[in-house]
Amino acid sequence: MKTTFLPLMLILALIFTGCEDPTYKTAAYDNTYNYDYTLLAWSQESIHAIESDHSVLVLGVPYTTINAQLVKKGSEPDIVTSGVTLTYEPIANSDGTINTTSANKTNFWSYITALFNVTKAVDTGLADKNFSTSMSYNSTTGRWEARGIPLVARDDTNSTAYYPTFKVTATLNGSTIAHTQVVTAVSDEQGCVNCHQALGFRNDAGINDTGKTTLQIQKLGILELHDARHAEESLVLSSQSAPVACASCHSSVALGMEGVTQLRSKDPLARALHGSHASDRVTLDGSSLAASTDDSACTACHASAKDTHDKRDSMHANAQISCQNCHGALQESIKIPKCANCHQSGTRHTSAFSSGTTLRAIAIADTIFNNDTNFSLAKGHENMQCNACHGTSHTIGVSNRADDTFQSRFWQGEAGTLFDCLACHTTMPLNLKGPHGMHGFGQGWMDDDAHGETAEDNINACKVCHGSDLRGSILSRTFEERALSKRTYAKGQMVGCYDCHGQEW
Repeated sequence: MKTTFLPLMLILALIFTGCEDPTYKTAAYDNTYNYDYTLLAWSQESIHAIESDHSVLVLGVPYTTINAQLVKKGSEPDIVTSGVTLTYEPIANSDGTINTTSANKTNFWSYITALFNVTKAVDTGLADKNFSTSMSYNSTTGRWEARGIPLVARDDTNSTAYYPTFKVTATLNGSTIAHTQVVTAVSDEQGCVNCHQALGFRNDAGINDTGKTTLQIQKLGILELHDARHAEESLVLSSQSAPVACASCHSSVALGMEGVTQLRSKDPLARALHGSHASDRVTLDGSSLAASTDDSACTACHASAKDTHDKRDSMHANAQISCQNCHGALQESIKIPKCANCHQSGTRHTSAFSSGTTLRAIAIADTIFNNDTNFSLAKGHENMQCNACHGTSHTIGVSNRADDTFQSRFWQGEAGTLFDCLACHTTMPLNLKGPHGMHGFGQGWMDDDAHGETAEDNINACKVCHGSDLRGSILSRTFEERALSKRTYAKGQMVGCYDCHGQEW
């Protein structure tokens, strides 16, 4: 697969043949479109945390980002980087809710100038994106992006709605060439009040809090504690003239803040929050967040404590993988592991750590699962983004929400990681050049001579997924029921060489 621009002859051909714009359906997999392109989209975060009030203290603002890659199908598919238009628009999700505007749902735009020294029209985000417009290609990240969509957790009936869904469409000269849909989860359930409601607000600065809501008073209490730890600052008093944005001093990965000039000289926001809370209590029994070995240390603050689910992929949930299994105990520097810290030679470890805070070493044989950058920016098979096939971090594989699995069902007919080569290839590749060094799937691979030749010449490559004894491993499970070589495999059954071969070799 190579990156390319659309050739002139193809553009002219589409002009004169006049491709029809297929009627969009939200149903499951439907191959009647016969698209010559595959469009894959994902949300930058599995869930974006925002505030329900921006008048005192602001940790997160409406800033949802959608990413996408467009592939021209072929025996050697091409990644399309120009000559087309990618747009996004809100659609109803499976719950029947739709979110087409944030107007009259938040006071964000009432305070945006005081917070970030910019002025934006209602429904326009910090990066100048709104609810329905075009995406831009970013040559640095190698993907199409719509950064900073100002979503809030309220639908158009002003009811709570945590899973807004968008349709993403690729067009060429006004004709649709591909579409998909993506969940852009957003939540205002940050758990600060879980502890700070009890801690209260002493009001040592003598602020007039008459008429303030319970939430506003709780946020004043947080600023009061901040000032107590940092005597050189007086954020409680500052908040009376303008709300305080944490990202004005602490850089935030979740808030890119394009077009916003702020002093951000302090520790990154995540580092500052994790470090300052590592020794704090979960409950009044005295146990600390850092001592917790289950998700409670994280859900005490993060949105999953309530109704929205950040970690909603069943692959890791079914294996009972906790936050600490990947990121370690709560501390100032949270670990960001690589896939290969757990996925090694057909074995799936349940922790990324060999001991303590030491990440498990990655052997050369396991570098097919390794990447030197953060998963959200990582590229794999022929410069495809890892997110494009696997989904967003924390929604990898089969999510417990049907809307999260639309894309894999649409392009390959079943939920889970996008593994079917024919989603992008017009013919099944019969080699070991697939993602992670995998071969093609289906009966075609079983019947082709390449199957036997590969096993004879490169048996160690087979063992990575089919196990050291070639009898199957967690990596050779079927996502759905499947018939191969007159055998029927149940969903989740491991495929091994000796399922068909009667003797060992």
